[in-house]
Amino acid sequence: MTNLRQWLLALISMSSLFTTLSARADFNALSFSGETRARYENLTGQYRAGTTGSDQVLALRTLIRADWKSRAFGVTGELQDSRVYLDDDGTPLSSSFVNPLELLQAKLWFGGGSANATRWRAEVGRMTLDIGSRRQVERNDYRNTVNAYTGAHVRIDRASRWAIDAFYVVPLTKDPDQRSERDANEPAWDDEQSTRRFWGLHGHLPLAQDENLQLEAYLYGLQESDSTQLATVDRDLLSPGLRILKKPRPLQWDADIEVALRVGERSVDASENAPTQDVLAGMLHLAVGYTFNSDWNTRLALELDYASGNDPGSDNYTRYERLFGTRRGDLGNTSIHGPLTRSNLIAPGIRLSFKRGNTDGRFLAKLAYLADAADAWQVARLQDSTGRSGRRIGTTFDFRIRRHMVNRSVIAEVGGSALFAGRFAREVVGGPREDLSIYSYVQITARF
Repeated sequence: MTNLRQWLLALISMSSLFTTLSARADFNALSFSGETRARYENLTGQYRAGTTGSDQVLALRTLIRADWKSRAFGVTGELQDSRVYLDDDGTPLSSSFVNPLELLQAKLWFGGGSANATRWRAEVGRMTLDIGSRRQVERNDYRNTVNAYTGAHVRIDRASRWAIDAFYVVPLTKDPDQRSERDANEPAWDDEQSTRRFWGLHGHLPLAQDENLQLEAYLYGLQESDSTQLATVDRDLLSPGLRILKKPRPLQWDADIEVALRVGERSVDASENAPTQDVLAGMLHLAVGYTFNSDWNTRLALELDYASGNDPGSDNYTRYERLFGTRRGDLGNTSIHGPLTRSNLIAPGIRLSFKRGNTDGRFLAKLAYLADAADAWQVARLQDSTGRSGRRIGTTFDFRIRRHMVNRSVIAEVGGSALFAGRFAREVVGGPREDLSIYSYVQITARF
């Protein structure tokens, strides 16, 4: 009840602020937008440790946003309501699914400049982040809940040619954190993780006059330590990275190459005064494609995703951890399926995508291997520390087809994915009892 009262007080405070601002300025400066989404998912054939049978969920998410802006400053507030139904005890019901009646954004922003010259914008308060390729930090899309942070974000750009993003934030928890509360979709106020700080500096620069070839360089940092409420693995990490992007165009080759390192130190476990070890890990995304000059704008691409695993024979901690970045775009549908993540993974694949009018889609096939045979298959929570079960997780197939309707304000979408178990999945102790896992979903989104 206390959390609900906090949420209501925040809502009343924001409403009063918007009312005051709009009363002192042109009402046209106040705008509202949002979306509501419903997705039914079905899973046949479990692959996670300790799970059997089939699964299903009905995932509902509503976002309502209000913006008041003048020429030089403004206010943004956004509410999120994320709930699931039809789940059971075997559903992996994490914070990715449930976050009812939450204040997602509440920020002030200030800015200056013009579209044809150098512009700047500074935001302070509670916010979401979506930067660059989104592989390091994203505003979650397919996932039923969205990551939020409290802090500051500054963006400077010039005539849409180059841009610099800098931020320093504290991530928020996703509450409720108890399984029984998630099952009941109980509202709970998200809190700042005060002992966890996340910051970044990201630069974007076109390498050609037509802006078709682009360079991105970045440095992200994470510091994390124990709090009075939670004992955690202490981490002090830096992630430098580089991306070269050549955008797809008809009758041309394109490329997307991104590499990032992870260095620093972490404690070996969550116990108090645990010893630390150095961190040395990395990730790579490589995609080369060709777009055909057809009515369907068909693009065919070869891809490779790599994320290092933890070598038990090394003095360093060598597993790459995804942290706040996206995985669906590169590795396939997530939610109650999503067998692949950017950690201890080698995944070559082929992608076919298309777009015609209001219809678009993609088909993706990947071979999935453990980068280190003695480290874990992270999503499945399965590990053979001897490495004798091999590296082959399996083969994944994934697709998505969307149709935009009603002046693109309504989006109908269907999709699915499948995992054919490889040697590691079949031989590791506690591995899936079935060789095939099939996931499907139907989704409708209405925007206003």
